[in-house]
Amino acid sequence: MIAFDLSCICGYQFEVWFQDRLDYDRQKEEGLLECPACGASDIHKILSPVAASKYPASLSMGSIPSAYEPDQLPHAQEVKEFINTLSRYVKENYQDVGDRLAEKALKMHYGVEESKKICGVATAKEEQMLADEGIELVKIPLPADDSENEN
Repeated sequence: MIAFDLSCICGYQFEVWFQDRLDYDRQKEEGLLECPACGASDIHKILSPVAASKYPASLSMGSIPSAYEPDQLPHAQEVKEFINTLSRYVKENYQDVGDRLAEKALKMHYGVEESKKICGVATAKEEQMLADEGIELVKIPLPADDSENEN
């Protein structure tokens, strides 16, 4: 069994379990996937949350150094590449609304504005308010944009 995070054209995100990847492909091709929120069949896979360990499983907690250089960690380059790929994906596929994230998310949630993929920043209070309204945020740490520092 495998779980995929899916998203509907209406913006609703949900998780579905499949026998395997081929089962997902078959159901998608046959139009069997439907959004539980609106019933639409315009569904696509989205990036799933991932967990990454800084240390190999063979290390015990006692052997983990208290201070370290990120480049010295096992798999540090792979983690950097993943974060950079994720950053590019967000920049290419989401509209950055800056500190207006909560405002825009609420307007889309209540149908005042058309739903679209957005990213931005929100205060802890805004995040809690959005959660109380049933709006789920995915927090992703993105590297600083190097072009901003080239002055």
